[in-house]
Amino acid sequence: MNIRNLFIFLILLAGQYNISAIPFDHIRKLNIDSDNLSVNIEDMTAIFEGNVRINFEGYSLFTAKIIINYQGEEINSIIMPGKIRLVKNCSDQVVIADRGEYNAKTEIIKLSGNVLIQKDDNFFKTTILYYHAKLNVNK
Repeated sequence: MNIRNLFIFLILLAGQYNISAIPFDHIRKLNIDSDNLSVNIEDMTAIFEGNVRINFEGYSLFTAKIIINYQGEEINSIIMPGKIRLVKNCSDQVVIADRGEYNAKTEIIKLSGNVLIQKDDNFFKTTILYYHAKLNVNK
């Protein structure tokens, strides 16, 4: 079964817009919950809107909307055009940003706008944060 058919099957199976096992090299399981989901087969995009929650590898990401773009059989990018809150589960670590984008080819997450990182009582504020997911390095 090619990824396009798998993608359509998962959308139909999802019912509550919960997708598991989207193929990232470094993220083995990604669950997405939202109020609404629209899929455009022609341009291979999926748009999750309304109370979007993404759970992956011990983290939870909250936002109003995400757009997943496919290129061929692979995810090309994930765009988060609005406010983002990323929480490390079982921790006091939180990251907040105005918007974000994940590039699957480079495996870089770019957070921009008013980016705030909080751990316990410590804060770090910046306008852009690059996270190299493959290397687990901030820049």
